[in-house]
Amino acid sequence: MLIDRGARMAFVTLGSKGAVYANAFGVGLVSGFKAKVVDTTGAGDCFTAGALYRFLQSGKSLDGLTQNDVCGFADFACAAASICVEGKGGIPSMPSLSQVEQRQNGR
Repeated sequence: MLIDRGARMAFVTLGSKGAVYANAFGVGLVSGFKAKVVDTTGAGDCFTAGALYRFLQSGKSLDGLTQNDVCGFADFACAAASICVEGKGGIPSMPSLSQVEQRQNGR
């Protein structure tokens, strides 16, 4: 619905089950990462920050995004959020770039 109304990419988080992502090319699902949940405070903010970070790092315009790009943004964001929930508090539990990349590579 968001894409139909003009959004160029959209995400719906599903907690431990991952996230749904969408753009003009379709809808997909990325699986979540295993985590020992301590506190979910900040997980959504962390997910959003991770997706936006990857988008900005891509250097692409919103119109230039492929389905694969948006899938990658969602996967990175899920990895980041899975680390965030393993700590207490929203700010103290935000992961570093190397932690997120390590989580992704360990899948």
